[in-house]
Amino acid sequence: MIRVSGIAGTIIFGSLLGYSIFFGKIFNYCEHVLEIQSIEFSGLVTEKFHQAWNRNYHGLKIIDDNGEIIYLNLTNDLNFGKNGRSILWENLSQGDSIIKESGELGVRFKNHDQSWKMQKLKYDLTQCKN
Repeated sequence: MIRVSGIAGTIIFGSLLGYSIFFGKIFNYCEHVLEIQSIEFSGLVTEKFHQAWNRNYHGLKIIDDNGEIIYLNLTNDLNFGKNGRSILWENLSQGDSIIKESGELGVRFKNHDQSWKMQKLKYDLTQCKN
């Protein structure tokens, strides 16, 4: 019985350690925010994606005016609606125009009513300061 619980404890500890190492190296919140802030594009939303099973991962697939595909991850945007997804994600549909300037967290978009709107993305930058 002691040996079985020791083996189970080792497996659980190893799984938790592996999980934290794996996800700690893949996602860095501050790098993500700086990347979102620095990105610049003008194009069309071609897809909205949402993976509820993957910690509510959601975002937009955009084709910019040069034909480049951009994936805009909105999972960590703190400006979220009732369903826990980004307000920008909620307000956009496939085919909507979207513009993002470098150095800003504001995104302009034009949807079915043909008027341009501005939506600010919101992130907690306090944890990114040294």
